[in-house]
Amino acid sequence: MLSRRTLPLGALALLPLLTPLAPAQWRPVGTWIGAGDDALARAVPLGITFPFPGGAALSTVDVDSNGRVFLGRQGTSDPSESVGELLGGTPSLAILWDDLVADGGIYFDATNPGVATITWVDVREQLSPRQFTMQLQLLASGQILMLYDSRVPALDGLVGVSDGQGPDPGSSDLSAGTWSAANPTAYELFPGGANGCDLAGSLLVFTPNGQGGYQVVRGTVPDPSFGIAEPGRSGCIERAITFSPNGQGGYVVTDGGTADWDFAQGRALGLGDDQTTVEPLGFTFPLPGGTAVQQLEIDSNGRVFEAGFQSSDFTPTPSELAAAPGATIAPYWTDLDPRVVGEVYAHRIAGAFTVTWAGVPKTSGLLANTVQLRVEPDGTIQFLYFDVAFEPVGIGRALLIGLSRGGLGTAPAEVDLSALPRNSGTNSTVYEWFDVDNGDRFDLDRSVPRLRFTGLPDVGQRFTLDVVDAPPGTAGLYYLAGQPVSLPLASIAGLEGCILLTDSSLAISPPLAAGTPLPFVIPSMPSLAGATANFQAIVVGPNLNAAGVLPTDELLLTIGR
Repeated sequence: MLSRRTLPLGALALLPLLTPLAPAQWRPVGTWIGAGDDALARAVPLGITFPFPGGAALSTVDVDSNGRVFLGRQGTSDPSESVGELLGGTPSLAILWDDLVADGGIYFDATNPGVATITWVDVREQLSPRQFTMQLQLLASGQILMLYDSRVPALDGLVGVSDGQGPDPGSSDLSAGTWSAANPTAYELFPGGANGCDLAGSLLVFTPNGQGGYQVVRGTVPDPSFGIAEPGRSGCIERAITFSPNGQGGYVVTDGGTADWDFAQGRALGLGDDQTTVEPLGFTFPLPGGTAVQQLEIDSNGRVFEAGFQSSDFTPTPSELAAAPGATIAPYWTDLDPRVVGEVYAHRIAGAFTVTWAGVPKTSGLLANTVQLRVEPDGTIQFLYFDVAFEPVGIGRALLIGLSRGGLGTAPAEVDLSALPRNSGTNSTVYEWFDVDNGDRFDLDRSVPRLRFTGLPDVGQRFTLDVVDAPPGTAGLYYLAGQPVSLPLASIAGLEGCILLTDSSLAISPPLAAGTPLPFVIPSMPSLAGATANFQAIVVGPNLNAAGVLPTDELLLTIGR
């Protein structure tokens, strides 16, 4: 794993560099597409048309954190490798199919003409601390390269390629080379132990042999030292929805309340997948429907409910919300999984109780969600969205936002929570349901300015930052570089829901016109390899808010050789 050191002051020069990329066996990792356990990136665009085993020409693939790539929308993340599934499923490539956890992340790059690169950085077998890195390179010619660093342990697993149609040629010793004749399936099954994976430090090259199969050759590769740029925390809250009791049994629903985000978040609850816990509020709170309670049961799947009346549920529907035996409050009810990435917090503060699902991805998803629920003694309820991630169709899963007293025979019609304000009258069931897998996109987030990275974060190379999704009225911007901090800006009017994410100790750019990208150069100093920095930009405009400024999200950089 790369060591993490502070980048020396002034080591980044704000100058262009026209040095071409030096050739290397390991290619740059490119863009972060996710991390975690049993995560699946759907429909990743290759940038090329790649002839899969069996001849199917593809321009997109699904990438599994468990060390395989296959045709889009043909399956789910699968930690249990088997020859039967390899032969009887969709065309697939298994660089090392096993029950893996992608701690360091999964990355994709298509900047090299004719090559698509997928890299699993610092992955490990489930329950093992031993991390390793591997890279899959797909060439437009149909050639497949699999690269393994020297840390790959002798674990069980399956390596190979198949069109998913059989017949079974049997396990081959890929290390010795093989010729699959007309069969587009070639693989090796490693049972583990003394017969575990023997590919540490290896390069496998699968070359189409002109008969429908592959010639497989093994070589060796040195360990990589990647430069990595990955997205970090959001700089501002995206939206807040407030439910205020209207005196008729229902709510006035309004858009706003960003000043109420609880940055402290409180105590980690340690919830796993599909788990609940009961927490005292510290005051009496009237649930939807009027029942007074002093505690709530918190579900890892993005909701709370009257304690003791329900269990964890990862499949939200309007009928379940309405018919539940007790009241439900659901700021982000979907199939969330905080086992490996993210955490659920509870916090009793003056005049309120908050629950925060912080950086939690959906099950088999790659993107993190940070959502907060705030309840107050007078019955006011707030849903606050700091950073919510829209997964591609196929991994989106149904999502329900809203609340209900429960006990209803049928669910009332859903409402459009993006069209506020509204008064629900005597109705204490107010919700919007997003059938994401059938194309119903979550639309309660807002576009916030974000940093975009292009280039190579390696010693002697250049990269460029620019800001996308800047709001109308942006007149200029500053780029900041330093080390990570977490400084809430709630004391500044207009920035109540925002946070400063870098200490600016490395560099502050001069003021630049809106839309101006900024080139950086990393000096040719080998000692910088492994050093880290983070970046944030500040966009400026007199009408953006009361402060006239707005921070972007952060970008985290690790420099490679």
